[in-house]
Amino acid sequence: MSSCASLFIPLASAVQCPPAPRQPLTMLARGTAAFVAARAARCAARAASASAAAGRQYVDTGGYQGTGLGGFGAARDPLTFAQATFYRAAAAMSVELIPPSLEARQNAETGEKYLKVAREGVVLLTMAPSAEGGYTEGYSGHDNVSSGSGGGFGGYQSQGPSVTGTRRYDWATRKGYFALDLLEAGTLLARSDPALLAIRDSAQPLNFYHQTGGAGKELELPSKSLKVTLSNDSVHFSLATREPGGERAGSITITINDGEMAVIRELVRYAIPRMTGMHAAYEAKMASSIRNARGDP
Repeated sequence: MSSCASLFIPLASAVQCPPAPRQPLTMLARGTAAFVAARAARCAARAASASAAAGRQYVDTGGYQGTGLGGFGAARDPLTFAQATFYRAAAAMSVELIPPSLEARQNAETGEKYLKVAREGVVLLTMAPSAEGGYTEGYSGHDNVSSGSGGGFGGYQSQGPSVTGTRRYDWATRKGYFALDLLEAGTLLARSDPALLAIRDSAQPLNFYHQTGGAGKELELPSKSLKVTLSNDSVHFSLATREPGGERAGSITITINDGEMAVIRELVRYAIPRMTGMHAAYEAKMASSIRNARGDP
């Protein structure tokens, strides 16, 4: 069996057809072929109906060895967008895991097709300040980031005078991005370890700097810097953008509590092996080892 065929899962196998009702022996003797054909047709119709209901499009995988990266299996799954967002009165920040970019290649000698990571994944931080006015009718509260209550994202209340209205943020025109690469994500995870923060007397700053277009472009293109100030009960994220020449263009700052930082740490921990595609390569090699051990073609 080819590798392509081995990746297809017949949908009919997932549809359980009820056992055939008992029929008089004379009826089966007279119409066995017609009976079996009718039963097969009913089962096929159920399979087609289930396929339509599931809304899944079965595609040829082109001979790639199955791994688990999108589009590699027998069925093409719909895109899924997910992020964790943390809200404060002055700003909001979302965390999104961006997978690596892959490119298809083929071994010139054997003709075997495979995928290679063309660009590693990132942990994308997106920050937006509150919109002008900040609130609409219907909300009141004060955000206490050091309360240690955790959970309830978007339900904290901001320190200072009481305000009324639903909080609004300018995601359309004033948001800023900062993409943590593999080493930066690892540094954030290591330095934000609660055990390390507990034995330090003062807050510990982390500084990340990105130059748009690479080194040597300081006078031509804008740059970004992310400062993360760590303490044992809260973390400050400050994103600043500078115009060519070093003039500061703007900044966004948000403070999150220890419970929210625990969520970010778990997301980063989950992302690191997947940013390199290492997990998919391991799973593919493991699947190949299992096939070889079984003697599967």
